[in-house]
Amino acid sequence: MRNKKVFFVIASIFSILVFSGAAYAANNAAVSVTSEPIRASATCDKAGGIVITFDEGTTLVEGDQITMDLTLNVTLCRDIDIEISPGGSGNMWEGEDFAAAGNVPVTGAPLLCPTDDVGNAVLATGAGGGVYFHVYGTDGTARVTIDVLGDLNNANALENSLTITDATLDADTLKLYLLNQNINADYTQNGVYIDLTGDGTYGAFATIGDNTLCIDVSNPVFTGSTVTGNFDSKGDKFTFIPSNPQIAHIAPALLIAFDPCKAREPGHIVIGDRITQGTDTCDAFDNESEAGFCNDHANNNMVIGASSPFDLAQYQVTMEILVNGLSGDNGVYWSNEAPQSEGYDNKDDACDALSTDGTALGAATYELANESAATPEAPHIDDCDVAANGRAVVMNIADCDLNLVANDDYLWFDLPAFNYDLDDIQEGDVVTVEITINKVPCGVYFTGVWEIGTFGCQAAGFTSTILFPYFTNMEGDTYWDGISIVNLGSTDGTATLTVYEADGDVATMTVAVSANSMYVNLLSAMVSGMTLTTSVDGTLGNARNYISVTADFNVDGFAMMARSDTGESMGYLPRLSVH
Repeated sequence: MRNKKVFFVIASIFSILVFSGAAYAANNAAVSVTSEPIRASATCDKAGGIVITFDEGTTLVEGDQITMDLTLNVTLCRDIDIEISPGGSGNMWEGEDFAAAGNVPVTGAPLLCPTDDVGNAVLATGAGGGVYFHVYGTDGTARVTIDVLGDLNNANALENSLTITDATLDADTLKLYLLNQNINADYTQNGVYIDLTGDGTYGAFATIGDNTLCIDVSNPVFTGSTVTGNFDSKGDKFTFIPSNPQIAHIAPALLIAFDPCKAREPGHIVIGDRITQGTDTCDAFDNESEAGFCNDHANNNMVIGASSPFDLAQYQVTMEILVNGLSGDNGVYWSNEAPQSEGYDNKDDACDALSTDGTALGAATYELANESAATPEAPHIDDCDVAANGRAVVMNIADCDLNLVANDDYLWFDLPAFNYDLDDIQEGDVVTVEITINKVPCGVYFTGVWEIGTFGCQAAGFTSTILFPYFTNMEGDTYWDGISIVNLGSTDGTATLTVYEADGDVATMTVAVSANSMYVNLLSAMVSGMTLTTSVDGTLGNARNYISVTADFNVDGFAMMARSDTGESMGYLPRLSVH
């Protein structure tokens, strides 16, 4: 093993106690990484930012290459493609002795580029020569590569270098900050550039997402509690201290789901009317109140719960309106009310939240169905039309903290009111909102679909009846017969089944059917639970029959029968019974 490898082992053991003694040697590179908590099995989460400090006497030359390989079975979950330079597009830090060249600090610049030993950012000085850095990695792979680059048009390779030479009483170092979330207020990153056009010109400031190490620990083969970045260099030029720093540690998985509040149910939305003379009657409807709903909507708060407190981070939120589960321009649109949210440490408070309890999420942008920018209209009062540029179906809120504080494990959203265009909706249309929450800048944190309501008020005493015109019998000897009753509504209900046998016997039973669910059973299992209301033959279940089903919800169903001995079978849909 080479001497410097032996030195590295010794340095690794004693680095905490005697790091200063190991520092300031040519080609030493101290690696500092913040170990970030990553949720177990996360498909994309943030790892630590990296600072590499090169010692005095080190010369960085065009062609030098540094690699960092992630722990086995851990991969990148986002592409990395950035350049680190004084001015983008291959600009270089120049001069063999940057400390003696009269460099001055960049006022207010974050430390994202090479600095001297007192933290001054290194500026380009003099003519010709110098280096800059290209950092890249591919989604799904385990390697990050750092190439040292110079002036490709410079024939003198020696000038494509940067030497760290002491010109003061204190030794100088060169600090390279990469994949590090030091940010300006506008989330751009000084000294770090991306290629927006794909032509090889790195001229735009990187965003926080471009300059962050996002990794995937979801591979079931990976069972470790930590993730390391293993550093190496071409030709073993540099000695990294340590060579395998910890960049992440695994935290318990966070289970996130909608947490419906007891007795809070999506109801039915009032359908307006056009008045030929006077004012239309199409008003906006509001999920968090009963405005615009029939009498069956009970403050349908959107509450999301987590198995432990939410991560305190920056988030991006997208909400899209769906009608009958379909995206696009389907007649329902966001109004211009500001979306709000609030975090809570208990469910009851979240469920009881009022519109006055929320805090604005931040500036929202809106999109039409074709992804063009939209300008949502104010909540409608007596207006049955929505202008073309107001038909906003997607709402985006960028870089917000969701108004969460420590120990909050419930999150409540106060949605803007909804406008609708009477020409584009009809009774029975179901309105939902698909919400996606991303943790900046790595990965989807939560996604789900929340039901807002169904267009059309059901009158008191509403019933829906279907008819199953044939079953062999209920006893189930040669044939077995089965029935399903489907509740298409958004509230729980009951259905009454009435059996009419060919021999004159009539019997009934009532079953409960949950919202958006079904009751399924064999007729042979139902015989004992039925009440004989008309007795002719006196024995229920011994004759062919038909069954009428009356429910207090929108009902549908299916019938099935088969020979027990041969397996021959058939099924059919019921008929709508109209009286």
